[in-house]
Amino acid sequence: MGGLGNQMFQYAAGRRLAAIHNTVLKLDISDFKNYTLHDYGLSAFNIQEAIATQEEIQLFKEPDTRSLQKKIKKLLGFPNKLGITHIRESQYHFDPAILTMH
Repeated sequence: MGGLGNQMFQYAAGRRLAAIHNTVLKLDISDFKNYTLHDYGLSAFNIQEAIATQEEIQLFKEPDTRSLQKKIKKLLGFPNKLGITHIRESQYHFDPAILTMH
């Protein structure tokens, strides 16, 4: 969320983490539907833009679903290779810990 500068920073941080973990960065832009201060603006740039589906977003918004999914994966023997799967900002300033996350 936020203006274009915030969106660009969040995208850059996400791309770095996706590169470290050799995975695809999925963007959740669903909150922009009800956010009137700024529009989603990254689509104006030539970026790797993979928009998360509602189903993917729900995996992180529904703790019971995520917990059940983890239990099923554990029972089936699937390792959790992702570790941290998303980051929620606690404040609006740069946190250097983002550069050392693995």
